[in-house]
Amino acid sequence: MENIVKFITMILIIAMIVNLIYEKREKQKVQEKLLALLYERKFDAFDEVIKSNKTRKLIPYFNIQFMLLNEALMCNDDEKAELLFQQFKKVKLKKAEKEAVALKAFYFYLSVSNYEIAEDYYRDIKQLHNNENILDLDRINDTYIKKGYAYLDQTLKESKNNPMLLSMIADMYLNKGDLDKQKEYEQKAKLAIEKL
Repeated sequence: MENIVKFITMILIIAMIVNLIYEKREKQKVQEKLLALLYERKFDAFDEVIKSNKTRKLIPYFNIQFMLLNEALMCNDDEKAELLFQQFKKVKLKKAEKEAVALKAFYFYLSVSNYEIAEDYYRDIKQLHNNENILDLDRINDTYIKKGYAYLDQTLKESKNNPMLLSMIADMYLNKGDLDKQKEYEQKAKLAIEKL
């Protein structure tokens, strides 16, 4: 009798391990398929897979919602993106998840010129990083939200032929009121883009 109990216990443990391995592989396959469909911009197929029971069973809620957010941003569906950002505020997220959402939200609200909300997310990001210096975000926040030029000297030193930084320098000069320098750096940014 004792041998039978040991045998059954061993069979159950093996079955559990096999099931865990199977679920892990299936989860990975589904995630890879969803990411490939997004990358290939096959949104109808993506919607079909993400709404399936199999996906809902294997993929955590945050991952599903975050992929839906990426789809909304790729499709320029601002209404859906805003709705998803609001939903993320209502659920408890891990620190890494909060940071990922806050970064997406910061750039999204910046792109739609909603600087007040963008600045709220900027503050969230700074808190999540324990107020470590996040130069790119600080520089973007100062230039585009505060309409400042606090990072002008530093950006001039770093710019070289980086079209993005050259364009930002032009915007800093615009904020400063130096229109001649603004035009000069706009031209430099255009030339740098042409060289790429």
